[in-house]
Amino acid sequence: MIKNLSLTSRLTIFFTLVAATVVLGLGWLFMASADRHFLDLDRMALDDKRQLIEDILANSNSLEDARWRLGESLGHHHGLLVSIKNSSGQTLFKSKDFAFQDKPLLSVHGKVDLALQTLKSGSSEFHVIQFQAVAKYNQEEILTASLAIDAEHHQEFLDELQSSLAIYALFATMVSGVLGWIAAHQGMAPLRAMRSRAAEVSGQQLEGRMPVDAVPIEMADLARELNQMLDRLENDFRRLSEFSSDLAHELRTPISNLLTQTQVTLSIKR
Repeated sequence: MIKNLSLTSRLTIFFTLVAATVVLGLGWLFMASADRHFLDLDRMALDDKRQLIEDILANSNSLEDARWRLGESLGHHHGLLVSIKNSSGQTLFKSKDFAFQDKPLLSVHGKVDLALQTLKSGSSEFHVIQFQAVAKYNQEEILTASLAIDAEHHQEFLDELQSSLAIYALFATMVSGVLGWIAAHQGMAPLRAMRSRAAEVSGQQLEGRMPVDAVPIEMADLARELNQMLDRLENDFRRLSEFSSDLAHELRTPISNLLTQTQVTLSIKR
């Protein structure tokens, strides 16, 4: 199938494939960088909340004081879920929508980034970290805190970005294909000029030559070789013409004498 395609078509396909590969590669790299950037943002946000919780626990004088401080500091953060338990499993503080401990956490996409994990609960996706802390009012008891931040708005942005990149990649590939065809067609113009010159060469017109100076360097050697071939053909054709003329001249006198003798012989009375 490819062997039957013209050189212009082959170059166009090659340019299109190269452009598609480059665009898709850059799109994948951009998506990966954006995903990594959002992970870093969520990690920093969760780390700030971790420091806040540690400070609250370090300055709380009682369990009720710790609960009140945590509620005042963490109860108004949209998309932030917190759960703090002691070693015996009793809940010190828990956000209203925090339900991870009631069901197994499912990791989606297999994304685990150090202490930050991307987990799924139902149809929602969260970035979660877990750490241990000690409260001032009971320093012998180790508390386990889980922090989760909703990653839905990040995922929506990534989905929109992926759709935009897909449309751009398709458009860029089509434009690259058209530009590749134009470039290949223009690049083949010297070959078409050489073909036109070759079509003008005939037995009566052998002086036509290929335009060596008007073609690219890659085609100059071919044009030069074709011109040398035409020079050889012209010389051989000229020698053949001269030989034919000499042969006709050499044969003219004997044939004329033979005709004369034949006419004289036929004119004698038998």
